[in-house]
Amino acid sequence: MDAAGTDLAAHNHCRLLWQPPEGLLARLPRYQALARIHREDRAHREAGQWKTLTTTEINPEVRAGVGGGAAFRIGLDNGRFVLHASLRLVLGIGGGGSVRLTLDTRHLDLWLTMLHQALVDVGYERVDWIDEDAFEQMSMLAYLSAVTLVDASLFLLRTTYSIRQWFERFTRRCDMASRIAYTLVNDPQRAAIAAWVRQLPPEALGPLLNTLTSEPRAFEVEGDQFNAEQSRRFHQQAILNCLQWIVSGVGEGVYGPKRFFLADDPNPAQKLFEKAVIRMGRDGRPTSESRRDAYEKNRRRLDSFMPSPSPTAGGREERRKYDNAVRMLSRHLSPIN
Repeated sequence: MDAAGTDLAAHNHCRLLWQPPEGLLARLPRYQALARIHREDRAHREAGQWKTLTTTEINPEVRAGVGGGAAFRIGLDNGRFVLHASLRLVLGIGGGGSVRLTLDTRHLDLWLTMLHQALVDVGYERVDWIDEDAFEQMSMLAYLSAVTLVDASLFLLRTTYSIRQWFERFTRRCDMASRIAYTLVNDPQRAAIAAWVRQLPPEALGPLLNTLTSEPRAFEVEGDQFNAEQSRRFHQQAILNCLQWIVSGVGEGVYGPKRFFLADDPNPAQKLFEKAVIRMGRDGRPTSESRRDAYEKNRRRLDSFMPSPSPTAGGREERRKYDNAVRMLSRHLSPIN
């Protein structure tokens, strides 16, 4: 940690530095295209580097604690992510006060990966160190990162669009869904896309599944034109990719220690799937007051969108893979009537 002065009433600048753990760095989506040995080597070397956690201090003296018994809490202030940290965490001194500092947006991918790990640890329930509005915005950033592979910090630049407007642009515009599906199927950086999809919270995975089950449209990519039927196949393959990435992520330790898919003790991937299907709408909120009703209605929509078994081997194989992935991810749930 590097702090400019310890008398917070007299100084108005504070900078926190940290060394992210090697295991966290190895899970960053930007490293997933590398072979495992190279990924681990890159993470090992980066783990020895200090990174700026926060930059300019917004409020040098806040007498109230951060609340909830946590040493820090992330919130939003005028569209910026801020860290509310206890004096003990920042300066190593006692007392009940806290400081509020702006997060360094250059390392948002680390925070998104930390948030993913925290969600896994609590079974995709609420995480106590992030406010609701900050969590919602980070979920949107995770979605945008998954479908564009654009660095999350770039969406926070002062541009024409806010984060919510960017999010709505990629979830509500009819001409975007088929392009997103095409990207999830054909982008050469699919390993990075898979890493982002695996780390999506339900509030982002739900809207992605909703987008992929929207009406396919004809579109053009780099001079290649695709009709609506071709687009539908991209949508279906993209959905299958997402579910298979999540299933395989269990075996690769993305969701904690390797676990089986059980009916009486669901693993985090099963909980993620259930909560994401419940939230298969544009805004990531449950689509019905009854979560069971929301799950059943959205599962039927997902199932009916995928290819039906047909005389063609391709259709049968895709459906078989989809049914197998869904069967594993929903093993803890009652069958749909």
